[in-house]
Amino acid sequence: MEWLTGCGYALWRCEMQALLNRSVTGRVIAGCLLLALSQSVGATPEPGLRAVYEIVRTRTNPVTKGESGSTVEKGTLTVRLTPNMVAVRENDVERIVNFGAGRVVILDHAERSAIEHSLYAVPAFRERELVNRAMSRGFAKIFGQKYDLVDAESELGMLGSPPAKLKMSQQQRGTERVFVLNNHEAVSFVPATLQVPETLAKALDRLYLFEAQLHPRVRAVLTSGKQLPARLSYEFRLFQAETTVVWELREAVLEEQDLGAAATAYAVGPLDEAPILVAAWRVRTGQAGPSPTAKDYEERAARLLAEGRAFESFLVGMEAAFATGEIPEGTLKRARDAGAADPRMQDYARAGDLEARRGDPQEALRLLEALDADTLEGGAAIFVQRANQYVRQQQGEQALQEFGRALNKNPFMIGPWHDAGWVFSNGYAMVMAWTCWDAARTVAADAPELRDVRKLEAALSQRHPEFF
Repeated sequence: MEWLTGCGYALWRCEMQALLNRSVTGRVIAGCLLLALSQSVGATPEPGLRAVYEIVRTRTNPVTKGESGSTVEKGTLTVRLTPNMVAVRENDVERIVNFGAGRVVILDHAERSAIEHSLYAVPAFRERELVNRAMSRGFAKIFGQKYDLVDAESELGMLGSPPAKLKMSQQQRGTERVFVLNNHEAVSFVPATLQVPETLAKALDRLYLFEAQLHPRVRAVLTSGKQLPARLSYEFRLFQAETTVVWELREAVLEEQDLGAAATAYAVGPLDEAPILVAAWRVRTGQAGPSPTAKDYEERAARLLAEGRAFESFLVGMEAAFATGEIPEGTLKRARDAGAADPRMQDYARAGDLEARRGDPQEALRLLEALDADTLEGGAAIFVQRANQYVRQQQGEQALQEFGRALNKNPFMIGPWHDAGWVFSNGYAMVMAWTCWDAARTVAADAPELRDVRKLEAALSQRHPEFF
């Protein structure tokens, strides 16, 4: 699995494009179901706006021997706004953000496929990147140069609140409005004649928020004018590469938009081929089937015990604990007593004891890996325990591989979904984190294990209301 790191929203966009390419381009996933987003986004035309821009990106990289330092990319940007949704299509890829439903859908019109994820992942990613503020000093030392903090934050994608100390001024050159940030002409804006209705003013701000690398103070000024740009130019830096982006308006018209229907035009596939993300997709689309009840687990465990398979009966009891959050003590005791002489039961118990006492995780892994989790009924519990040992060692990628194996065997275990989400979050992979948590909520909408996730979402909504 490719491990995700990044520096702010620019990298989030790049990663989502890469995910789209890996999950749908050149590959058809059998049995794709259309995710029922229409229930949450609505499918009714609303008063809106459509604008088409020619867009040019000029990227200047540090010049290396024998290579040109600049590349130019050209494309067409189609923008559609409604009071609660923003859609931006560049060439064949379109992002539709539904702020009311808190979802982002990314469509590949060439492949007629889509992926989707929680909107919470975007402000969470930006917020996590604020910890990189101190990196500006390190960059200054590494590259032997003085860093303007605004430039450093731009490079690190830290354009959210609180911004760096900023001296901003404006200049008027004919119809062009130039924004000077700390003595650097960073943004120029020429207004279009089309006035944006008051009902779409917030959507205009969200367009700038999601689609342009603008300092929050610049964004606030541009939004307050309620005018589309006839021409917008801005600069940002990322990993020492400087990029200038220019939008040139081709046409703009006020007309009804049905972005709810547009968001559900294609089947939604998994974000990635990684087993854990495929399992999440199966749960979200209903392909995993109904969630077993506590009684179902009890009956499975009793059947296995009656068949003389005490260890597997015990594992099913552990699955029930991971799925429901409640330990079926009677089931586990009966199975443990019946299988006390089984070396596999002894090794599993020894591994659990090492974990409880914060003992050697390598020894616990050795014991767990000797157990044939693939063929044992209830083997998902072994994969979960293996994942826990990797989490203890801060080996996130290996932990997620084990969680993926567990959740493909039993995708209804709330605890592993919760823990895998936090492993992704700690690796800055916020889109994946919420994908795991959303899968858990599909199994149990108000799962107690997700209290911390709900608390995080409430905090994000308060700190970053512009996203919601």
